[in-house]
Amino acid sequence: MVVPAAVALFVLGEYQGAIAVSGMAIVNSAIGLVQEVRAKRHLDKLALLVEARARVVRDGTVRAIPAGEVVRGDTVLLNAGEAVVADGPVLESRFLEVDEALLRASRIRCAAQRGTNCSPAASASRGRARTGPTGSAPPPSPTPPPRAPGATSTPPAR
Repeated sequence: MVVPAAVALFVLGEYQGAIAVSGMAIVNSAIGLVQEVRAKRHLDKLALLVEARARVVRDGTVRAIPAGEVVRGDTVLLNAGEAVVADGPVLESRFLEVDEALLRASRIRCAAQRGTNCSPAASASRGRARTGPTGSAPPPSPTPPPRAPGATSTPPAR
């Protein structure tokens, strides 16, 4: 609304008023720009403070690293209140409940046992767990020894 007013004042020959209105518009724009740049800097500083971190077991030691540095082969340790930072299967669980409110329309807490896949959009609401990141799988269950070729699974009839 300021620019049309300044143009109208110029057309009507009110040069002093047109210059004053144009000057106010320029000063207002400059103040807004400075405030926006300062707010952006403050938001960037806050983002560094709240960067998601993950506790992982890497090379046999527990480390706290930024969530973006979790790689295949890391075992992620979860406690209640922590976000799931990488999708992967639950390797070990102690009363783990996962809140999947971001994945579904309603707030759902589900128990996560060994072998359950956790998604990064979830958070641990209760318990503790060790999870493997994307591409890993839980250790296989013990399997019976392989049978000899030609053997059948049922005992021979007598």
